[in-house]
Amino acid sequence: MSIKFERQMEVSSRCGEAARETWQNPIVLPDVGGVPGYDVAVVAGPRLTDAYRPVLVCLINTETGVVTLSKGFDISPLLPGAHALTGE
Repeated sequence: MSIKFERQMEVSSRCGEAARETWQNPIVLPDVGGVPGYDVAVVAGPRLTDAYRPVLVCLINTETGVVTLSKGFDISPLLPGAHALTGE
C-alpha cells in the first residue's frame, strides 16, 4: 500500500468518525495535503430531499492531529437542476 493511500484511508476514517456525531453513515471524500498544514475532506450526509444533501468540510491539522468540522452547508446551488432550500 502506498503512503498516500494509507493517509487517505486515515483521513477518511478520522473525518468519518467525527461526522458520525451528526450522521450514521457519512460519505467522506479526502484530499490529503490539500491545504498546507492540513488534510482536508468533504463529508456528506444522507440525502434529505432530491435537491439537498448536507455537506461539511473536515480539516485535520497535520502537526497536532486535531480534527475540526465546519457547520453544514447547502451545496445545491452547485448542482445542476437543484434548488437551494430557503428559510431555517
